Amino acid sequence: MVTLDVQKKIIDRLIREGYVGNTEDGVTLYNQLMECFEELNLSLAFGSPTADELWDLFEKFNLFGRSFSILGWLNEWNERRLEKRDAWMLPDDMKPVVEAVAIKIGVPVELLEFNKFRQGTMYVGKPGGLADFINITGDILADPNDPCPLKSIEAILAHEFYGHRMGQSHIPKTWRDEYTASYTAFLKTEDILSKDQRLELFDDAIYKIMNCSSELVSREFDDETYCYFKAIEDAEKLELLNKLRKERVIYV
Repeated sequence: MVTLDVQKKIIDRLIREGYVGNTEDGVTLYNQLMECFEELNLSLAFGSPTADELWDLFEKFNLFGRSFSILGWLNEWNERRLEKRDAWMLPDDMKPVVEAVAIKIGVPVELLEFNKFRQGTMYVGKPGGLADFINITGDILADPNDPCPLKSIEAILAHEFYGHRMGQSHIPKTWRDEYTASYTAFLKTEDILSKDQRLELFDDAIYKIMNCSSELVSREFDDETYCYFKAIEDAEKLELLNKLRKERVIYV
């Protein structure tokens, strides 16, 4: 449960950091943030957070991007707060390239939103919901030095569309959510992507299990209980990794 004092501190911070210009808009944005928060089924897991803890959770689960998109404030906010937009934006001349790839692999072009917010290329919302789009930014042109196996535009779009939008969702940004998205996209694109592009998805599923955050970050435990559940989670991850590595040998 969020106390009135925490609500006031969050609204004051939204105004202080330039997200909104007045208390009325602050209340509106706060309510939308909490709606998105509850939509992710996270509200009960965090008990009674402090203002700083709640703010960190809003940022962790990208609720600013989700809420701003729903409220229609995002473009105005970007213009006001982001000074170095070109560092993260996809160049205009690359937008037709991404759209052509989307058409080729069966992703509806109308779902693509370019440079809406800077947190990166990601699916936002749920099918048929108030927010239902793939935010496309410059990181869809993957850095060859980045350890993430997703390199092609095809594989990245497949991860977001076939994985996140059309697949089963879990707690955002955790290993299970990201692993499931890539593995689901791998399974669904047998007749859509090349073998190498599907291998990117397969390898990314392994990578996400090993490198994305634990699901336990969304819950509070004492040390003994945390260690218990962490051991269970680690055992599940190890079992999945062994299974995937055997499948990869067969696939390759």
